[in-house]
Amino acid sequence: MKMNKIRIFYKLTILLFFVLSCSKKEVKAVKQVLEQETFENKIINPNEYIANKKASTLNWIGRKVSSGHNGTIMLKDGYLNVSADGIIEGEFIIDMNSISVSDLQGGGKASLERHLKNEDFFSVNDFPFAKIIFKANKKNIIKNQLDINAQLTIKDITHPLKFTAKIIEVSPKLKIESDLVFDRSLYDVRYGSGKFFENLGDRLILDEIQIGVDLEFN
Repeated sequence: MKMNKIRIFYKLTILLFFVLSCSKKEVKAVKQVLEQETFENKIINPNEYIANKKASTLNWIGRKVSSGHNGTIMLKDGYLNVSADGIIEGEFIIDMNSISVSDLQGGGKASLERHLKNEDFFSVNDFPFAKIIFKANKKNIIKNQLDINAQLTIKDITHPLKFTAKIIEVSPKLKIESDLVFDRSLYDVRYGSGKFFENLGDRLILDEIQIGVDLEFN
């Protein structure tokens, strides 16, 4: 009698495990379908999209060994063109004269902004604009994200730049977000760089500059 109960319990346990396993697979399948529908709703339609400069924001972060600064910079122009065959082309012009510091006030803010614009950093009098251009294909959009190989030009020096663009919204406005990181030393921005100067100590400024990008298009 005791053995029969054990066999029944064993069979019930296997059956319960099987049912639960099937349920999990079904739930996962439904979830994948729902997610896919959401992603399909955000595919960019063929069109030429002009960046809304007032609604778009670029936030930069620069760091020293134990501290850092942050601020904003503005677009001068920008567009995204999606052709009928799925080719995506984009070009964005950045106004280097618009570099602003957000974490300081008064004289400290004005002083750092002047410093970032002079020859130690971005020489904006000689090089007032930076530029990002890229070409991609809509078929490579996966889960509303597109890995992009671009070209970044600063101070008339151009280097490749890789980043991921995230499609946030396609209607009523097209909205895209991205996080970029570039090495300033590649663009002859040498001040406080360990690649050009030794024994900087606390005056060392890291070469990687982060840019958080939020773009809105008309």
